[in-house]
Amino acid sequence: MGISLKRANLLAGAWDESSSLKDAHKKAGIPAGDERTMRRNRRWTEDLLGIELAAHNDKYSTHKNIECPSSLDIREARKCKDFVITSLTNNSPVIKPFLAALKKFIEARNGQLLVIPVRYQNPNAMHTTKGYFWDSAIYPYALTEDLSLGKNLMVSAVRLNATSVNPLSGKQALGGHKSVVYGHPQLAMELVGTPKDEMPKVMMTTGSCNRSQYTSSDVGGKANFYHTVYAVYIKRVGDLFHHTQLGWDGDGFHFLDEYWTEDGKSDGQADIVHGDSHVSHEIPKITKSKLRLIDRVNPETQVWHDLHNQEIGSHHSTLRERAEQALLGKVSVEKEVRLSIDYIERLGKDTENLIVGSNHNDHLDQWWMRFNPKEDPYNIKFHGWLSYKMLGTSLSALEVCFGEWGCNASHKFLSRNSRHTLHGIDISQHGDKGQNGSRGSAKGLAKTQSKTIIGHSHTPCIEKGCWQMGTSTDLMEYAQGYSTWMLTDCLVFPNGKRALINHINGKTLADYP
Repeated sequence: MGISLKRANLLAGAWDESSSLKDAHKKAGIPAGDERTMRRNRRWTEDLLGIELAAHNDKYSTHKNIECPSSLDIREARKCKDFVITSLTNNSPVIKPFLAALKKFIEARNGQLLVIPVRYQNPNAMHTTKGYFWDSAIYPYALTEDLSLGKNLMVSAVRLNATSVNPLSGKQALGGHKSVVYGHPQLAMELVGTPKDEMPKVMMTTGSCNRSQYTSSDVGGKANFYHTVYAVYIKRVGDLFHHTQLGWDGDGFHFLDEYWTEDGKSDGQADIVHGDSHVSHEIPKITKSKLRLIDRVNPETQVWHDLHNQEIGSHHSTLRERAEQALLGKVSVEKEVRLSIDYIERLGKDTENLIVGSNHNDHLDQWWMRFNPKEDPYNIKFHGWLSYKMLGTSLSALEVCFGEWGCNASHKFLSRNSRHTLHGIDISQHGDKGQNGSRGSAKGLAKTQSKTIIGHSHTPCIEKGCWQMGTSTDLMEYAQGYSTWMLTDCLVFPNGKRALINHINGKTLADYP
């Protein structure tokens, strides 16, 4: 950009009170320069702030016909429990088979399709006599004002910049405590810290139902790369809501065990990447919810992060926590390890189970390395056995236990150092380690060349090509205060598309018709 954020805000603030382009620059305290420079400043301000500055002279206006016509009945829409939400950028070709498939999907649920119009000042599109226009196919579904859906959710009509690389940046406080859905061509999701006894606030964008059409500029090139043909599905359940993503592959989109095209529904299937397990903190009703989800989507492969927890003897445990574990009889490391094998046998039967290298799995190795028999006599025998089996191999402690004791479910341990793909997505990374030994994060891994699915932070998010699940339990002692944790798994479909699925009050979308 050729103008700073500070100057852009000054120019925007002075715009409506000025009588001309030169007067606006004067009131903003910005050197006017020649007319070409001033018009560039205006355009850069619009792009940077995601706003539109009405021309002082209609002769130079680039904003003719800038509102999308809409015949949507907001009052009737508000009564619905199910919504499919996507966006459409002006002067861009709508993907009509996708729109038709979305309509069939939501009509089967007696719900409402919403399309949020997005504006983009593409010079190649704007230099026409039509000005801004949207395909008339979206007029009955076009959302041009905010739609409040109960106490905890709203769909925003705020116009985000179509070319913004980080469309959710700076919006954490917008909407107050309510979760907010924004229309934008890039699919993104971010959670905001919320008291632990409440469902975290979710900010998300929708993806688009149009083909990408951007300039060949630096900004346009990035927007084209991150453009996604997706929609968001939301189901309200009381004051809460479930949500997931619907990704178009050119023919249709998957939802759980369903595959939808413009011709209707057919059978589908999905593999599952589970939120961090931490099996010693297993929640029975979440396990039952997972089993119902597994039964519904019929996975061939399941992926497990932080399967083992190492609650006993953890270097994170305080003296009080260790004392309370001893009082409860939780002193056997071997018993805790066997919980992981039992868990895989219960949930992973008849599927291929991939166990990702994770920091909590590694805690067992760390316990083994610093073990002091004088401080932990109860586990001397197990430590000695484990030492005998591990030495001379390159296997991790957890992998040795699985191999020696056996597991009645097909399984494989993955290395962080080797790519392992599932339908074209790398699932080998847990998220605790980034590039060159740095601390891992979704933002860091999104900068790699690979599409990835990670865990670790217990906070689901979508950061460009990196998707992050949540956790499978929130009973850990350190889970206190404001939180972004959610009980979230990730589905991976045969077409390489992904969808996040939340467990809320022991249920997922798989539990609803």
